[in-house]
Amino acid sequence: MTMFRSRLFAEIVLPYGAFVLLAGSLSVWIGGAIHDRVVRDGALSRVRMVAQTVAERDDVLRVSSDSWTDGLRRVAESTGVRLTVIDGLGTAIADTERDPSLLGDLRNLPEVRQARSSEKVEQVVADDGRLVVVVPIVERSRSNAANAATQRTQRTQILGYILAQGSPATVTHTVRRWRLWAVVIFATAGLIGLLLAARTVHRLDAAIGTITRSARSAAAGVEAASETPAGSEPKRSPPAESISTELAAYAADLDTHSDRSRRETARLKTNAERLSTVLSSMAEGVLAIDRDERILVANPAAANLLDLSDVPLVGRRLWEAVRVPAIREAARAAFEGRDTSQMEIELPRTQIAIALRASRLPGEPAPGVVLVLHDVTELRRLENLRREFVSNVSHELKTPLASIQAYTDTLLNGAIDDHENNVRFLNRISEQADRLHSLILDLLRLARIEAGTDVFEIQKLSASKIIMQSCDEHAAVAAAKGVTLMMEPPDEPVRLRVDPDGMRTILDNLLDNAINYTPSGGRVTVRWGRRGDSAVIEVADTGIGIPPEHLSRVFERFHRVDKARDRDRGGTGLGLAIVKHLAGVFEGQVEVESEVDCGSTFRIRLPLADKPTVERDIVHV
Repeated sequence: MTMFRSRLFAEIVLPYGAFVLLAGSLSVWIGGAIHDRVVRDGALSRVRMVAQTVAERDDVLRVSSDSWTDGLRRVAESTGVRLTVIDGLGTAIADTERDPSLLGDLRNLPEVRQARSSEKVEQVVADDGRLVVVVPIVERSRSNAANAATQRTQRTQILGYILAQGSPATVTHTVRRWRLWAVVIFATAGLIGLLLAARTVHRLDAAIGTITRSARSAAAGVEAASETPAGSEPKRSPPAESISTELAAYAADLDTHSDRSRRETARLKTNAERLSTVLSSMAEGVLAIDRDERILVANPAAANLLDLSDVPLVGRRLWEAVRVPAIREAARAAFEGRDTSQMEIELPRTQIAIALRASRLPGEPAPGVVLVLHDVTELRRLENLRREFVSNVSHELKTPLASIQAYTDTLLNGAIDDHENNVRFLNRISEQADRLHSLILDLLRLARIEAGTDVFEIQKLSASKIIMQSCDEHAAVAAAKGVTLMMEPPDEPVRLRVDPDGMRTILDNLLDNAINYTPSGGRVTVRWGRRGDSAVIEVADTGIGIPPEHLSRVFERFHRVDKARDRDRGGTGLGLAIVKHLAGVFEGQVEVESEVDCGSTFRIRLPLADKPTVERDIVHV
C-alpha cells in the first residue's frame, strides 16, 4: 500500500490514469457518434433499397393477389422492414404487420405529406427514432426509347407510395454493442497500461528511495557509521536489472562513494573517540580555541584546574569562561605568531601554579590555538622543600664542621700544648663529630625510608615488652638530668604488627625529645593501650611545650622551634620527621598536643596485631 501513497505515484500514475480515462471516454463518445451515424445511414439505405425494390414492381398495387401479399410479408420478414402500400388517395391498401383498414387515411402523416410535395425519394428519421423511408410509386411508361426524352420532360404521375419503416432497435443494439466493446477494450488497455506504469513507478520509487537514503547516509556519515552494527553489510541500492541502466550506474557509483564515506567516517569517529579518551585521561589541561577565541575542546583536567567543573566550557568565548588575563594574552600571542614558549602563572582564586604553553594550529591565518595547562603546584612545593632541605642540611653540616675546624685551628696554633684546655678542645671536636655522624645517619635513614629502599620485617610484637626495653635504655639519661621516667602499662596485653627496629627508632626519638626538652624535676610518662581497633602509645612530658604556630610543622625536616637552643641540645632536627615516616610505613598516624610551659604529648596510633588485615611479612618502603 505504500506504493499508492508515494509522491512519484501521485505525480505520474494518477495524471496518466486521468489522461487515459479522458482519452478513452472521448474516443468512445466520438467513435460511438460516428458509428451510430454510419449504422443509421446503412440502415436507411437498406430500408430505402427495400422500398425502391418493392415500388419498382409492376404489380405493386395489385394487393388483391394473395401470392403478392405473402411475398410482401416474406420481404418484410427477411429484411426486418415494415412495408405499407398507400394508394394515390393516401389510403393504406396493404401492410405487413397490421390490417390496412385499421390504419385509416395516411395522407396527413408528415412523411407522406413531405413525399407528396416532392418527386424525389425522401428519407426521414421520425421523432421517436424510427427509420422511415417513403418512396413514390410512379407510372411505368411502356414506350420505346425514343419516348424516353419526352417522358423526362413531363411530370411523373404518382400512383401511390411505399412507406418503409426500419426497426430502430437493430441500430441501437448495434451501436450499444460497439460502444460496450470499445469501453471494454479501452478499459482493459488502460488498466494494463496503468498497472505497467504503476509497477514501473513503484520500482523507480523504490530505487530512488534507496538511492536517496544512501545519499543521506553518505552526507550524514556519523549517523550512518554509528547505526551500522559491527560486521554487518551496509544497505545497498537495488540491483542493476531492477531499474534503468542510468539509475543502476548512478546507484553503483553512489554505493561506492557511500561505502568509502562510511569507512572514512568510521575511521574518523574511531580516531575522535581515541582522542577524546586520551584527552579525558590526561593530567594536563587542554583547551582548543578557534579564530574567534571560541572554545572548541576542553578536557576535564582543564575544567578542574580552572575551577570550572560545573560550567560548560565548549562553545563559550575564552574571555567569558576564563578570567585569567595571562591565559588570554598567551592565546593572542600565539595567534599573532609571537613567542609561545612555556610560561608559569598562578591562578588567583585557587592559588594553583600552572605551566602554560600556547601553540598555534598550522595555516595562514591560524585557524586556532591549543593551550596546554600543567599543574606544577606540587612540583613547586617540592622544589621549595628541596631548596629548604639543601639549605638546612648545608647549615646543619656547616655548624659542626665549623666547630671542628675552629677547635682544630686552635690546637694547631699552640693550644695542643695547653694541658689545661687541650683535652676540653678534643672532647668538643669528638662531640661535634658524633653530632655530624648522627646527622648523616639520620639523613641516610630518612632518605632510605622516603625512597623505598629500606626493608622492614613486620612481626607481631608485645607493645609492653618493646616499650619497657626502650624506657630501660633511657632511664639512666633521664636520671642523670633529674627527669622522672614513668610507665603506665594497660590492664590487658597489646600486640602490634611492626618492625622491631623501626618501632625502637620511633620510641627512641620520642623519648630523646621528651627528656631533652623537660627541665630537671620534670616528668616523662609513657602510656599505651587499646582504643577501639587501634593501639595507642603516648609519650607525655612536662617540658617547655611548643607554641601553637609551630605545631603544624614539628614533623618537618630540620624544623626547630628555637634553633639556637635546639642545636645546643644536640638534636639533628630529623627525629620527628623519621617518626612520622615510620608511623606511615606501619599504617599508623602520629599526633601532637602541646601547651607552652606545660608540656607536650606525642601520640602514635598503630593497628593491632589481632585486627583483620592483609598478611605482610616484609614491607619494602
